[in-house]
Amino acid sequence: MGTDPQMWGKQGMLNTILRKRAQVLGLILVLSVLLIAATAFAAAEYISAKKGGTVDVAPGVSLVIKPGALEEDTAISANMKVKRDRISFQFGPSGTEFSKPAVLCISWEVIDGVEDLTLYGENSEEIGPTKITGWGVKYYIEHFSVYYFRRR
Repeated sequence: MGTDPQMWGKQGMLNTILRKRAQVLGLILVLSVLLIAATAFAAAEYISAKKGGTVDVAPGVSLVIKPGALEEDTAISANMKVKRDRISFQFGPSGTEFSKPAVLCISWEVIDGVEDLTLYGENSEEIGPTKITGWGVKYYIEHFSVYYFRRR
């Protein structure tokens, strides 16, 4: 680089610009990780008691309500939160019970990192998988509650 003072000035300015860009990129990376660590999804669907229907909760997650499972046509809400230590689901209206179990379908991509395939309910309920497929896992849900998986 030599002893030219102009070169030192240009190099110093370049280093300052690069350092600031690195700080901005670092901040963007941290914010991205925080967003990924606590992601939330919400969905709602009006379900016919006679026909049943599906609520697409999030990419790779759906709740299938069979025909005749509801007493009356119902607006079903679903929320999914993905945190570092758990994946949770909350369905509504609270207290809804099904005459035929609803089926919660979850892809392998969504449950990557769970400790086991047990789905836990808010009342110490444990639900094992109903069916394991190449696509993912299915669970029978008999009533609405808050359900969650533990993650590593």
